[in-house]
Amino acid sequence: MGNEQLFSQFEEIEKKVEKLFDKIQSLESINAQLKETISDLEKGARKKAEEEEKYSEEKALIRSKVDGLIQKINAFVSQV
Repeated sequence: MGNEQLFSQFEEIEKKVEKLFDKIQSLESINAQLKETISDLEKGARKKAEEEEKYSEEKALIRSKVDGLIQKINAFVSQV
């Protein structure tokens, strides 16, 4: 194998290695973006769950007050 052919093979290997490094950097960038998206989605999901919990608590409170008012009305009506 001549020096020219050997040099040509090294150049080819070098180009392939550079492409691999470029691909790795690209994938690392995509991975970082995906991790950020996941983090944002998790925050959104936690916020939504908190809002749903608050809504449920408010609904239970309103239902309790309405039930109390109905009981007072029924007690009043039965006295009359």
